[in-house]
Amino acid sequence: MKLPKINSFFWIGVILVAISLIAFSKGPSFRFDAGVPAEPHEAVYYLITGLVMIANGFVNPHPLPEEENKENK
Repeated sequence: MKLPKINSFFWIGVILVAISLIAFSKGPSFRFDAGVPAEPHEAVYYLITGLVMIANGFVNPHPLPEEENKENK
């Protein structure tokens, strides 16, 4: 089985997971917006979103050019 080409969804997911790890280490005061109360579960939101983006990066709805050529032969 050949792994699909990694697209930008994967890299955005990696960045979001990295942000979530920083948010877990800093706590609820990770991101500060004036006048907005701190969200205690923000790190979890970043982690879940990052993992979904990574999974989406591996799912490619279009066949690879090599696979298209094999089907046409």
